[in-house]
Amino acid sequence: MTPRRMASLWRELMVEVLGVPSFVAHGGDWGAVVSSWLAVDHPEVVTGLHLSMLGLRPSLDRAGAPLSEPETTWLGETKRRLDRDGGYREQQATRPTTLAVGLSDSPAALCAWLVDKYHGWSGAGPDEPPPFDRDALLTSATLYWALGDLPAANWIYWADRHEGGIGLEPGQRITTPTGFALFDRGFFPVPPRTWAERAYNVRGWDVHATGGHFPAWLTPGPLAASLLRFVGEVT
Repeated sequence: MTPRRMASLWRELMVEVLGVPSFVAHGGDWGAVVSSWLAVDHPEVVTGLHLSMLGLRPSLDRAGAPLSEPETTWLGETKRRLDRDGGYREQQATRPTTLAVGLSDSPAALCAWLVDKYHGWSGAGPDEPPPFDRDALLTSATLYWALGDLPAANWIYWADRHEGGIGLEPGQRITTPTGFALFDRGFFPVPPRTWAERAYNVRGWDVHATGGHFPAWLTPGPLAASLLRFVGEVT
């Protein structure tokens, strides 16, 4: 089940099951990827696209503009972050079931795996706890544990790498009006707007100093304000 297939299922659910002919799609993390593919493959139903993370990357072919200095710097910073902290992606993309067995067998391993991400992607300092309520963290871990969702959560990485990808084709660009609400101190640094414009029809660009990878949890007010403003502009 790749993100692109998920996008088609969302179109089927919204249009054919719920009877909603068009709508605005929002997403962050994998949701940004799924929502972006929805706009690529089914633009007739997506009135607008609102993202809290870049979903798809542009194709850097000869027809495109040369990379600017801010774009080159951002790509270098992103690569350094992946080299330093991207081991989890390699495990999930290459040995998803092996990892899922361990996480499903040990509550301590599951909590360590999850809290590591909540800490590292929220902007907390090395000696600071993650800025979440402890009961909320335990609730998140319990949902993974009780529902047995670890294999599915891991396999999306494998499916994306081996059966999909997040890159647009040469000359391809998302024409759906797109608004971004980006929050610094997450996993990836905030990209230059020019990089996003290579792949998206950018109509809104809100950047916030905090919120990290979990803005709906840490800074819901600014995220909701950006989303509501964007929806008002495109509907």
